[in-house]
Amino acid sequence: MDPENLEEHRKKYKPLENVLQTINSKYIALSEQAVKKNNNILQQVLTSLTNKMKECDDRFKFMYQNSYFGGSFYDKLKISDPNEYDIDLIFKIPNIMNPSVQCLKNHVLPGYVNVRIENYDNILKRPEAERKGFEDIRRFLDHDNFLSTEKVLTWMESVVSSSMDKFFKLNGKHYMELTGQDDKVLVYMTMVKGSPAFTLELAIGDPNSEKICVDLVPSFQFEKKDWPVGYRPNNSRKFDKFLVVPKKPKKYEGLFDVNRYWRLSFQEQERDMISGIHLRSMKPSLKLLKKLRDKQKHDCIASYFIKTIYLWTLEKKPEKFWSLPLGAVFMLMLKEYADCVQKKYIPYFWNENLNLIGHVNDIHLKGLGNRLKNIIDDIERGLAASDVFVVGNYLLNPEDIELLKKEVTLSKKLVSTVSCTDATDSSVPLIKLGYPKSDVEKTKEDIAFLERSKEERDQVMAQLYQNSDILVRVETKLDDLITKKKRSRTRKLKERV
Repeated sequence: MDPENLEEHRKKYKPLENVLQTINSKYIALSEQAVKKNNNILQQVLTSLTNKMKECDDRFKFMYQNSYFGGSFYDKLKISDPNEYDIDLIFKIPNIMNPSVQCLKNHVLPGYVNVRIENYDNILKRPEAERKGFEDIRRFLDHDNFLSTEKVLTWMESVVSSSMDKFFKLNGKHYMELTGQDDKVLVYMTMVKGSPAFTLELAIGDPNSEKICVDLVPSFQFEKKDWPVGYRPNNSRKFDKFLVVPKKPKKYEGLFDVNRYWRLSFQEQERDMISGIHLRSMKPSLKLLKKLRDKQKHDCIASYFIKTIYLWTLEKKPEKFWSLPLGAVFMLMLKEYADCVQKKYIPYFWNENLNLIGHVNDIHLKGLGNRLKNIIDDIERGLAASDVFVVGNYLLNPEDIELLKKEVTLSKKLVSTVSCTDATDSSVPLIKLGYPKSDVEKTKEDIAFLERSKEERDQVMAQLYQNSDILVRVETKLDDLITKKKRSRTRKLKERV
């Protein structure tokens, strides 16, 4: 990016700075007290639970290495209450069994790999005393010694269930007594089966209180020598290990055996990439973008998709880009986001053959892309009219916007400009500030246009949303019918064979 362009963006979006900084600090930042309290509870629960798992199952004890605290919270990208956590339970297959990560040929199912135990038959030839622990791993393999997602998840469910039964019950709920910040506290636990995660729901003090949800994902760890061929080389000097998780390609269920397919995970490398004081505006702008996504109900866009856009931008932009004011980085990244949606393409950072939004309905993406363009245009018009609070319309509810206006300190020039919109002759204070009369008249025209057209625009957008939703439902129904037809055809072909 040209240095002159950086300076141009800095000046253009500087008026948004105080507004966005205030939104970030007062409407997005997590409560430090809640973070500390929940972390303390979570660490104790996990330690106690994994100890029970080791007691219940020899395979768990044989393979379990440690737990990795992943997800938005530990990446410091969380924008809602600290009540959702992602934790990988990391297992290691002994090197003597020669586990190999096999990438699929011709870029079929990018992002997925097979894991095969190459030396299992030789292990069985060893004396019985030396086979202890290794034989149990056979239960995770299919007939060709490929690690099976289905078998691992079934095993994990039984281990979790058995370990939960080791805890006492009160009023039909499992619980454990932990040390809180001030005194002892009861934590009630419920396990909910999912895929690839098992969700542990924790209620502190009262079984009916608000739940803390902890997703536990069984993951297998591999080393530098196993780095998958055809994927981006590891660019981290500190982290050379990666994970595979039992997330199956559900789209292809019924067409072939999806239980051999494991999803790659490079969480440590990604966390390393987005950390550092030189990336001053990266995380604050990313959280603002997630806030906008939630407020505008972009339900098809996962947090990881937005983080991926940032990973690609980190590679393309100079380091100075992330030192721009928050307003500039936010607006430029909002445009990157809109561009990806309009092109219907967010490539997986580690293998761009995988389109992360390839499964999303085209009509839905087109509508979302148009709405993002309208949001950007509206903010740009607001800036031209010195309405720095326009961005708040897409991040906050109306009540919070009114509070925001009382909390934000504007520059003297902006205060004069904004206050003039309520004056009888709005040109007087602006002209005194040195603005050309032609610019003042243009600003007044822009403000009048925005006021006249807002209600009409809202009505049109509401109708577009409604039509888009109808088309999405129709398209989804057609996709379901096509999938059922393919499965029926596959079954008939198998029957003939």
